[in-house]
Parts: sequence; structure tokens; C-alpha cells
Amino acid sequence: MREVSLVIPTYNEAKNLPLLIEEILTVIDKNKIDLEFIVVDDNSPDGTGNAAEELSKKYQVKVIHRSGKMGLGSAVAEGFRASNRPIIGVMDADLSHDPKILNDLILSLEHDDITIGSRFSQGSVVESWQWWRKFVSNVGVFFAKKITKVKDPLSGYFFLNKKVIEGVDLKTKGYKILLEILVKGKFSKVKEVPFVFRMRKFSASKLNYAEYLLFFGQLVKYACYRLYQYFTTSKDRLYFLLLFIFAAGLLLYRVGARTFWMDETAVLEYMYLTPNPFDFIVQYFRTPDNHPPLYYFLVIALYKIAPWGEFGIRLVSVLSGLGITALVYSFSILLFKNKSVARLAMFLTIISSYFILISQMARYHSLAAFLTLASLYYFSKIFIEGYNKKYFIKFLVLALLVAYTDLPHFIYLTVITNLFYFYKKLIKKFDVFGIKKWVSGQLAVAALFLPIVYLFYLRVFHQNDKGFEKEGLLGGSLTDRLADFSMHFYAYFFGENIFPWNVAPFAAGVLAAGGLLFVLIRGVYKKKLSPNFNLLLYLFFSLVILNTTFLNYADPRYNFIVFPKYAFAAFPLFIILISALIWQIENFKIKWLVVAAITGISMYGLQNFYGSTNYLNGSYFNSFKSFEFVESNSRAGDYLIINGDANIGVYNFYKNSYFKNLKPVFIYNLPPVKFDTGERFWFFATGSDGDSAYPSATAEDKIPEGFVMSSQFKSVPIDKTLLQLKQRITGRQSYEYKYEVYLLTKE
Repeated sequence: MREVSLVIPTYNEAKNLPLLIEEILTVIDKNKIDLEFIVVDDNSPDGTGNAAEELSKKYQVKVIHRSGKMGLGSAVAEGFRASNRPIIGVMDADLSHDPKILNDLILSLEHDDITIGSRFSQGSVVESWQWWRKFVSNVGVFFAKKITKVKDPLSGYFFLNKKVIEGVDLKTKGYKILLEILVKGKFSKVKEVPFVFRMRKFSASKLNYAEYLLFFGQLVKYACYRLYQYFTTSKDRLYFLLLFIFAAGLLLYRVGARTFWMDETAVLEYMYLTPNPFDFIVQYFRTPDNHPPLYYFLVIALYKIAPWGEFGIRLVSVLSGLGITALVYSFSILLFKNKSVARLAMFLTIISSYFILISQMARYHSLAAFLTLASLYYFSKIFIEGYNKKYFIKFLVLALLVAYTDLPHFIYLTVITNLFYFYKKLIKKFDVFGIKKWVSGQLAVAALFLPIVYLFYLRVFHQNDKGFEKEGLLGGSLTDRLADFSMHFYAYFFGENIFPWNVAPFAAGVLAAGGLLFVLIRGVYKKKLSPNFNLLLYLFFSLVILNTTFLNYADPRYNFIVFPKYAFAAFPLFIILISALIWQIENFKIKWLVVAAITGISMYGLQNFYGSTNYLNGSYFNSFKSFEFVESNSRAGDYLIINGDANIGVYNFYKNSYFKNLKPVFIYNLPPVKFDTGERFWFFATGSDGDSAYPSATAEDKIPEGFVMSSQFKSVPIDKTLLQLKQRITGRQSYEYKYEVYLLTKE
């Protein structure tokens, strides 16, 4: 005989309660179940408490009278405490819960810990639910399922073995106490039983806006609680969480300390011209940029939610950077099944000044790398663990998202995966899945990629993009190609803030890199490298080689200094690679000496990065000093000349902070518009090495004709040794300061 307490919380259910108890007693299996009722009444004004007392004279009914309407959750908890039976359950008094499944719910507890009357299991029926209630319920259940993995975690109709909640302090006041039990309870097996959710007889829903808000608070609270449980019950997960928090700290630290450098300002202009993200998409397909629109769309959309200055603009990149750190960990586990390698790779990724730099940029590189790495992760998972339809779909969807974020990354991803697939299929006879499935997936991505092809057609043939005619710093020589290729390794290892003449950190880096290269060559020579290690080598070197080749032929205006960011997805693979090599070092002291050396140079690079010093590429370190100079020296009625270095988006973004006195005037309007002699104009310009869209070597060369300079401010000075080296290599003058602002007057 199963001894059971059924808790029935009530408020204004005087008509329904007798009908419910009588219906239950007609269906319950009295030979197997000894059932008592515990009615918890919240001082119902319709006399429900008195009706319950009358029922207690005929049936096993305990009545708990409460002083007021204190909430369904607390009523259920009080009813649970009043029971001394091993099985307890809950049921609504409004006749919406069909008692026909009671026997199944109770008797199943011999094998299960919790049984639930589910509105969302196959075979369930919900009678005449209003559309808005159904919508609200489905939304709530969707998010609650993410926390509990139960189809109907918000049901008010359930039974459980009392041991499930022993020692659990139930605090829910609202209607969804089952959610708290599923999060906090001690159980392993849950059974969901379909039933008919019926129309109420003589009462109305007690749900209101306050209950919805309370439920939302519960969702957030229990999601955090579930995360806490997840990470604190495993040391490995706890280490991951601590590293993730560390990454968030470094990515958010001084994220707004720099203003936007040249290319970053594109998103400010888009946001000014089309503040609605959907208007932006429409406009973008009329006049596209060099790059696909997904990144810009996400920034504009997110800034609507989080309009937090420079941080808000860079938030998409920061979140992508955090995603990369998590993927580095997961990818390492997939390849090497070694959590120590995964933690080391995650740590070395986080402390890289190069990683922090790119992940703080208001550019698409971080997002493109995250999506590319995620796509490669699922691609690799298929070949390592076997074909899985979900993995294949995720691989294709992520690849398509890459296409709408960055063309180079998409080209590299397409080439790398197709070469590997056909190599495995045709040469190695590795039949992971059929060619028909592979080709159909690729064709689907190609068809959905066509709008991006159209965008590039517009850009090249209709907007007449002439940037392809430029050459890199070294004029396309063999030395240029070698520098382009080698710069990936330099940037990934040393970052943007360590020069070769920073003797101590550079020497430590060279020794560490040389040692790891020796380990790699030794592993290749002795054939000790695993197939997964070879896959990692293939992915990394393919990205670097393809990036070097593509940019040299498709867009040769880029110099070797900026090459690595166009294959930023290769960076996390590089870190995983060197972490795996470190773990192959058998001597404990040497292993940790290498780790210490890499950590030391990374910390040195971070110190320089956060201090905005020692930069290899000054483009990325635009400070606010020039803006402050304008603010301090401008007068009401002065003009700001709108050009490529200070576009209309920059003016609009900073007009209330630094440009209060200024009126915008576009540079192409300067000749036709007649200005009075002596009128004042502020002009921002950047230095160039003659390899960009500007042929000038210094910022001063860009000052428009008909103006004289009366004052100037220079910022972001180039390292003197680097300046001399650049001028010796290129044989031409180079800029001493990257950014300059001039106060001009009309001649």
C-alpha cells in the first residue's frame, strides 16, 4: 500500500473543491493507494476553508487555514511540511487537472523519483486555451526547459518521493514551485505523463502581471543556481569558469580607453545613417562596404539595447572573444582529450595582448574568427566522433554565418573543409558520410551565399573600388611574401606590443618558440604525432598559407603588419598547437620553464597594450587626446571637416562630449561652398605609408588646398627604431605620428 499526501492549495474554490475530491475518490485505486488530502486555504472570502472542514468530516482531509493570500508556492511548501507520508503530490483545485492519471503518477514512483502531469508530452490535450495564454506558457516553458531538461517544468500537477526535497528549503512564493524542486531537489529519474488539461468550472485564473514578473525572477535565479551547481560540482568545470571570468575581466578592462581608429569608424557612420538595424540591411544592399553586413547589423542592433559608448560599440567583438576562449577549451578537449592542455590553451589565449586587441576592436575580425572556429569545431567533431546530423547542420549554418561576416574567412573555411573531405574520402577511403550529402550541403550554402556575391559585384564594378591596384610595403617582392607569411607567427606569439629590440622578452620568446619547434620536428621525425594533432596542424597552416596567398592576389594593398588579423581564426588554433607541444615535453622543469617564458612575454605585451605603448601598428591605438585638444581650443561656430578619418558617424557619436562647438562640413563641399577668410576648421588626418587608399606619407599631406594650419596636435608616435627600419626597407619617408588634428583657417 502506497501512503500518499495530496496537497491542494486553494483560494476561492468553494464550488470546485468538493467536486474535485469526489472525482479523485472515484478513480483512485484504493487497494494500492492510501490517499489523504491536505487543503491549504489562503483565507478565501468565498468560504473555501469552511467547505474543506465539512469535507474533513467524511474523508481523510486535513485543513490548514492561513491568515491571507500568501502565495501558491508557500501554500504547497506548508502542505508538504504537514505531511508525514513518504509520497507527496500537488494538484490544482479548479478541476483543470484530470484525475484519471493519478494512479499512474503515484504508482510510477516505485521506479521514478518525480512524476509530472505534462501538458506538452505526446498525447496531452489542452482544452480551449486562449492564444495569448498558450503563447506566454510556451515562452516560459521554453526557457525553463533549458534549466531542467523536462518537457513541462512549470506543471502544477506532480508527485514525488519525499526524500527528493529532504533538507531543501523551498522558497517559491509564486505558482511554479515544481521549477524550484527540479533545480534544487535530489533525484535522478523523472517521468512525464500526458493528460487532459481541462477548462475551469467555477473559477478564473489567478495569474497576473505580478506573477509573470515573479516567474521571470525565478527563471533568472534558478538559471544562476543551476550554473552554480554545474560549475561547483566539478573541479574541471570550476577551473573553466574561473578562466572564463578572468577572460571577461581582461576583455572588459579599459575597453573604452581608446577611441575608434580609421576602419572602426565605419560602424559609427552606418549607425548614424541607419540607426534602425533593418533599415541598415536595406541600405547596405544598395551601397555595400568591402565586408559583409552581419557584424555591422549586430552592433547596430545590440547598441539599441546597450547604448554604452565605446563599450557598447565593441560589445559584439568582446562577446565573440569570450566565445573564442570557450571554443579553445572545447576544441582542445576534442582533439587531445586532455583537460590540462585545454586549460593551458585557454589561459595562454586569454593573456595574449594580440587576442585582447582584436577582441576589443569595433571590427568584424573577432566575430569572424569565433564563427569560423565554431564551424571547424563541428567539422572536426564529425571526422573524430563520426557523422551526426546535428553536427553537420551546425557546421553548415556556422559556415554561412561566416560568409555574411567576412569573405576571406569564408573562402579559407570552404577550401580547407572541402580539401580535407575529399582527401579523406577519395585517397584515404575514410567513409564518414556520403558525397551526395556533402555536396548537397555545400550547394545549399553556396546558394545562400549568392547575396554576398552580388554585394561584391556592386562594390568592385559599380563603386569602382581601386584599392586592389595598391601594393604592400615591400612592393610585392619575394621578401614581401615571406614577411606576410612570417608575420602571422610573430603576431600570434609576441602580440602587437613587443619589438625584437625589447631584448629580454623577445629573447625569451625566441628560445621558447625554438624549443617548441624542436618538439614538433622531433614528433614528425619519430612519427609520434596523433591523427588529431595532424588535423590541427593542417587547419592552422592551411589558414596561414591561404591568408597569405589570398591577400597578396586579391587585395595586395595590405602590408604584412595587418595580415594576421585577416586569419584571426588561426590564432586560437596556434595557441592550442603550442599548448599541445608544451605538454609533450617530458621533463617537468623544462615544460614549466617554457610555460613561464610564454606567460612572461604575454604579460609584458599586456602591460604595453593597456598602457598604449610599444605598438607595432599604431593604427589600433587612437587616444582621446586629440579630441580633448579640440574640445579645449574650439570656439562656437568652428567647423569639423568630415572626411575618411573623421566621418559623420564620428562627429555624431562625440558631438555632445567633444564637438559641442563644431558644425560638420563635408570635405567634398569645401571648394564649391564659399567661406569667409579666417573661418576656423578642425581637420583630423592619419599617417600612411603610401600603401593605403591615400598616397601620402604624412598626415599633413592631406590638408586640403586653400587652407593654412594655425595649430596642431600629434598623437600615437611611432617607435624611433621602427621608424628608421621602415624608412630603410621601403626607401621612402614614413609618418612619425599616426594621428594628427589641425586647426585650419581659410586663406
